[in-house]
Parts: sequence; C-alpha cells; structure tokens
Amino acid sequence: MFKKCIVIFITTLLIVGTFGCNKQTSIEKDNWKIGLITSPLIANEDGYRSAEQMVKRYGKDRIIHKVFPVKFNLEQEAIIDKITLMALDPNVKGIIIAQGIPGVTGAIDKIREKRNDLLIIVCSPGEDPDVIASKADIVLSRDTIGTASEILEFANEKEAKTFVHYSFPRHMSYELLSQKRDILKRGCEKLGIKFIDAMIPDPGGESSISGIEKFIIEDVPKNIEKYGKQTIFYTTNYSVDKLLSTLVRKNEGIYPWCCLSPEHGFPQALGIEIPKDKEGDIEYIIKETRGKISEKDMGGRMSVWAVSSESAFVEVSVDYIKDYIDGKTNGKLDKEKIKKKLTEYLGGEVKLKELEYGGEKYENYILIISDFIRGESHI
Repeated sequence: MFKKCIVIFITTLLIVGTFGCNKQTSIEKDNWKIGLITSPLIANEDGYRSAEQMVKRYGKDRIIHKVFPVKFNLEQEAIIDKITLMALDPNVKGIIIAQGIPGVTGAIDKIREKRNDLLIIVCSPGEDPDVIASKADIVLSRDTIGTASEILEFANEKEAKTFVHYSFPRHMSYELLSQKRDILKRGCEKLGIKFIDAMIPDPGGESSISGIEKFIIEDVPKNIEKYGKQTIFYTTNYSVDKLLSTLVRKNEGIYPWCCLSPEHGFPQALGIEIPKDKEGDIEYIIKETRGKISEKDMGGRMSVWAVSSESAFVEVSVDYIKDYIDGKTNGKLDKEKIKKKLTEYLGGEVKLKELEYGGEKYENYILIISDFIRGESHI
C-alpha cells in the first residue's frame, strides 16, 4: 500500500510538472515579438510604410518598429544601440534589419554574444556579401548585378547618347554596387554611350538629404543642356529617386528604374495624387502613371518595375519569422518557405538564386528573381 501511494504521488508530480512546463512554453509563445528596424520615411518610403502595415496587422505589442537615424553614416553607435536594445527583450524571437546599412554587423555580433537563438534577417544589404552572410541567418536582396544588363538594354533601346551615374564614395565601397557601376560603364563604352561617373553628397553624412537634393536640382538641367535630351540618368540612392525622376521628366531626359516600386518617385514626378483608399493599390498607381506618362509625351522614356522589392522583403520577413516562432519552418533557413511567401506576395513565379561571390556560394544570401525583376512589367 505504501509503495502504491508513493507511485501515485510521483506520477502526480510528473503530471503537474509537465503541465507547468507546457504552460510556461505556451506563455512564452503567446508573448512573442519581432523587432523590425527600417530607414526613415524620407530615405526609404516603401520599407517604412510596409513596417507600418506590419504593426497594424500584428499589433504594436508584437512588432517593435524602430528607425535608423537620418545621418546614419555618422551615428554608428546609435545604430548598434537601437538594434541590440530590441534583443534585450527575451520575448523578441526574431529581428529584421531593413536596410542592411553599414554598422549592422557590429550590432549582430553584440546580439550573438547573448542571443544566438534569435532569427536575424537582413534585407537589401550594403556591407560586403561574404561579411553579412556570415553574420545574418538570412539575407534578402534583389539581383543587383543582374539588373545592370536590363538598364543597358533600356539605354540602347532609347538610343541614349550619355549616361549619368549618380552615386557617392560610401555606396561605391559596397562591392556589388561598385561591380554594377563597372558593368554599366563597360556596357556604355561598347554601345558608344558616354558614361559620366558623377559623385554626389552622401545623404547619410553631414550634408544629409538636403545636400544631395541641392546638387541634383542644379546638375540635371546642366547635363540636359550640355548633352541633350538623349541623356539617361541613374542613381544608386533611393532618397533622391523622387526628385531625380521629377527633374528628368521636367527636362525630358531618360529615366530607368532606381527603386523597384511604382509608388516611389513616379507619382510625385508626374503630379499624381493618390487617394487615401488607393494607397498601396499597385494596379491603380500603374494605371494612373501610364496615363500621365502618355499625357506628358514621355511614353517609353521612363521605366519602373510593377512591385516594390523593399515592401516584399519587409512583409515576407515578418510573416516568415512568425512561422518560425510557430514551428512552421524547417529551421532558420527554409528556402522553400521563403519562395512560397514571395510568390504569394508578388503574385507571380519567383526564383531564388543563391549568391556566388569570390568563388563561393552563400546559401543564406538569397537573390530574388521574378517577372518584375526581369523587367517584364515596365511602364
């Protein structure tokens, strides 16, 4: 009898203990959070707006949205602090860094010292591919090098005579952007197009965005006057995209895509006012854009892709980490799951390409190639 009582007592303890553990696990799971840091609205509207949408969808108690300083190039410590502070909350199970500006690797190193369990996704990285791939669990980027050939095709199709490439030293220190510039330069030489390597102020530095805008306002008309209307303008910087497309349209030059989004730049350049109920309605924006371009007799001279890669990266990353928290992914890197989510978001066939760099393949550095990336949806 005594032994029987002991067995019952121990069994009861085990049941209670198991229930207690399951309850704790359930509580931790219910209290999940995702950290999300983006560039400010003025620097990258699509990423910022998508972050706002994620906060609305899941709640501000779930999505912790932080913003990089405007002069982020001068505030490296502030960047590290903003990212690492999110990781101090034990309920934060994943962090999305969009965009991967210089300094984020230092933050990831600090996080890894105490939180190796966190799933970290970096979108649109700026640091060298091999470096960021070794720090983040997943890196999402458009095919920077692959788009160079599309831009050259566009320039040749429009019979461009001059190609003005706007960038600045910090961007040219990014390996992939530098390679893309070199490809564009060599391509222009083969096509007989004069290539102008124009250096502008760094929007993330002392001059800020106002400095770059002042330069562009003065420089675009000068180049059109000097080289004629068959001049194509391109920039590596999102923050100047709106102004540059506006000036190119006004001065009747040629403009390929800089930012992969019909919402970024063209509505302002063409004077399109988007009603509140049409914000984020891509079909509506494209229809209005086509109409305005034809109306202003700029048909074919301005081009943009039909989907925002920045929005896709932010929203897919949030949903992917939520699935990871719920145990619905095959580990931290589940490429099939990412592909499925990107396909659902973009509404077309999506191919994932692993980055090959320096003779090595990085399986966690995923380049996005789809219908819109391949330029089949130009306006």
